[in-house]
Amino acid sequence: MFISVIIVGGGAGTRFGRQNKLFAEINGIPVFIHSIRNFIGSCNQMIMAVPQAMIDDFSRTAEQFIPENHIIFTPGGMTRYGSVTNALKLVDPNADFIAVHDAARPLASAKLMRDMIQHIGNCSGIIPGKKVTDTIKEIDQNKIITGTPARARLMAVETPQIFKAKELIHAYNTNPEDSGFTDDASVMEAAGFKIICFDNPDPNIKITFPEDIERAGKFMP
Repeated sequence: MFISVIIVGGGAGTRFGRQNKLFAEINGIPVFIHSIRNFIGSCNQMIMAVPQAMIDDFSRTAEQFIPENHIIFTPGGMTRYGSVTNALKLVDPNADFIAVHDAARPLASAKLMRDMIQHIGNCSGIIPGKKVTDTIKEIDQNKIITGTPARARLMAVETPQIFKAKELIHAYNTNPEDSGFTDDASVMEAAGFKIICFDNPDPNIKITFPEDIERAGKFMP
């Protein structure tokens, strides 16, 4: 079984502050290095999409913490869709599965990835998440409530999102970039593929604000 992992780190992270959040340190190690380390020993290929102007910074830092890492760095796009599209061009043709992971999620584990692949079954993809416990409201442009979806039918989804390789490549070749996709499962759904959700019981914080660094650190050894 050949697994390619795409790490998406192309965003600016403007809500975090001046520093690129992926270089913020948790226990002395940059966020994106945690994300790489969690998967690099359990995949056959790793590709990371980052801002073009920072490729050297990411590459040097990866070499410092993970010598001879064999990571392929590629320029990220203007959107997540663009970044993943660039990375897919470099995926090994022998890949059976492609896992797409946010570089800003340093807690996701290789065990999670393995467990998800075991549960993908006849579906084209599987994504982790947690059942929503808060009440969610739909609103219009004036913040007037227009609906209340049933919580039982909602999940807050995470990454890594894992897909059968040929199906994911087909989906990205089929859908236009300006369709407003915010995750890879949405691209697959638009192409007509069936995706299943996987209940992830473990913390999987996405680093968005400075305080998330301390939160994530509490779950690390």
